[in-house]
Amino acid sequence: MDKESLIIEAIKNRKPIKFQYKKSGKILGIRIGNPHVFFIHPTTKNKEVHIFQTDGVSDSNLNIGLPWRMFIINFMEDIEILQGELSFQNAEGYNPDSPIYTNIIAKI
Repeated sequence: MDKESLIIEAIKNRKPIKFQYKKSGKILGIRIGNPHVFFIHPTTKNKEVHIFQTDGVSDSNLNIGLPWRMFIINFMEDIEILQGELSFQNAEGYNPDSPIYTNIIAKI
């Protein structure tokens, strides 16, 4: 399954994902989180995934504020749906009507 199909499947089934984010300037390592929206960013036109990150490495402290992160799909590698995990609920702070989501590919 390709990256986009994996993301769509995870969102559809509300399953967490594990992945590597290999973007220059970002900390390398495994990230784990709950993908809520897969969309085309209105200004950059990048395909991005808005994820509530629950574990793994991060460029900022996951314990300060809400751990919402946007990841450009082109830099996401080794994506794995964590099928054995419980399905997640909408995370705190999730706004399905956010103006950034003007071109949605998939959302919960």
